[in-house]
Amino acid sequence: MDNVIDLNELKVLIGNLLDHIIESSGQNIVSISQSKIYYWEVPLEQQFVDADAKPPSLDVGSLVDDIELLKTTKDADARTALSLIHAAPLLRFLACVTQPKSK
Repeated sequence: MDNVIDLNELKVLIGNLLDHIIESSGQNIVSISQSKIYYWEVPLEQQFVDADAKPPSLDVGSLVDDIELLKTTKDADARTALSLIHAAPLLRFLACVTQPKSK
């Protein structure tokens, strides 16, 4: 069987994870500290390659820019699948900063 992505299932799964973060933290807003605004990013055309490909070059992305660009998708005319590239870094950031603190 081919590997597939069920978009309806993915939508529910990501929603479940965001619900978990909200419920477990008791907050629906996560602050981005000044020192965490920027992140390393692999250019889109180099992200999905054969395992033996040479390592890609890196760019710098901005979580603040990603949020602002995603906000434009409130307008139906601005929605494109490519806008998802701005959601991925935000989800990765949430995964890092919402982890329970080690005891």
